[in-house]
Amino acid sequence: MNTIEFLQISSAIVPDREALVEVGGNNKRITYMEMYPLVVKLANALQGLGIEKGQTVSVMSVNSADYVLTYYACAMLGVTFVPLNYRAKDEELTHMLNVSQSVAVFVSDRYVDLVERIRPALSHTQHFIAYDGGQAGYLNYDQLIEHAGEDEIWTEIDDHDATIIIFTSGTTALPKGVQL
Repeated sequence: MNTIEFLQISSAIVPDREALVEVGGNNKRITYMEMYPLVVKLANALQGLGIEKGQTVSVMSVNSADYVLTYYACAMLGVTFVPLNYRAKDEELTHMLNVSQSVAVFVSDRYVDLVERIRPALSHTQHFIAYDGGQAGYLNYDQLIEHAGEDEIWTEIDDHDATIIIFTSGTTALPKGVQL
């Protein structure tokens, strides 16, 4: 079962129920009915960048609605989601991005400087996407969604396909990726 099906079911059964609520800052609230089309558009945008099943996409951000939308867009495509620990050292982050072979990294504004420090050492990352937009050398997250198609995407997922890779803390060596 593809985890995107959980969102599809909820959007069909309880479309008006709030799915995501951000606390603080902008207090963004998104219902299931609003969430699913955003995920579809983001999945189309990623596919438009050439990102496809079996590849990996990383995220360096604090929790947000956009973070969750990114996870589900990856699930829709059969792309493995890799959350990064922004407290990790530059060497560890470089290792995580290179070992996971992440083809794209989503970054919130507060971590752009960190990503820029390690960017020259990244061997697989082709796309840098700014959640907060306006970053030179980064694709704008909101514009990606705004200009993306609305066609639903169905990807056949095997029970053994990884949906997420979570890296260990690396207390005795470099972090190791755990596939779930």
